Amino acid sequence: MRTAYRNTLDNFANDIVELSNTVHQVMDLASQALLAEPEAAQEPATQAVARTEELDAIRERSEARAFELLALEGPVASELRQVVSSIYIVEDFTRMAALATHIAKAVLRRFPERVLPESVTADFAQLSELVDDMAQQTTAILKDPAGGIATAMNGDDDTVDKLNAALLALTTADDWAHGSRAAVDVAMLARYYERYADHCVNVYARIVFLATGKLPEGFLSSQFHRSQFVID
Repeated sequence: MRTAYRNTLDNFANDIVELSNTVHQVMDLASQALLAEPEAAQEPATQAVARTEELDAIRERSEARAFELLALEGPVASELRQVVSSIYIVEDFTRMAALATHIAKAVLRRFPERVLPESVTADFAQLSELVDDMAQQTTAILKDPAGGIATAMNGDDDTVDKLNAALLALTTADDWAHGSRAAVDVAMLARYYERYADHCVNVYARIVFLATGKLPEGFLSSQFHRSQFVID
């Protein structure tokens, strides 16, 4: 019975990694579409939207396994923590996929026009690079929690927050020259990236709790004090 339980738990963990990889790919396609010239934007945007069906299948399988794990046998504390944390991680990835899809749909909605004014393209290229890095970190710590949890991604998240705030200020300034439609598009797209980054941080926090039983702030604080003790 325990062997079957462990196999189901391992398969659940593999589903979470697959979900992370797929969500990352959807956002990569959405960002490609957003930053591409109009003639090259439609294909990656369409692909990003189409990948949501694949995500739905993985999510449904993950949810079924989670309920099976909770019903199959009373888990010990560490197993229960893994199942419950993973259920929340699935929800984070679901929201991340929805946010990436919103970006792709914005491109398709404005096609064959370009969504972004040229003046903000570099800012969105930076947002794309930042969330791509955060998504890669997320998958890496899912695969190897012990090797990755000591590296927080708050630095990237802070930069995303600042870019989001700067873009919002830009679109509401008196000298904004691109009209109200473009202002709404830019503000909403920046917000999608900002929320995507927040969910990456949420997943990181859940993995820290899963691996250590501590919230990220407590874990990183304990690591800092331990290193100070060793150095002294």
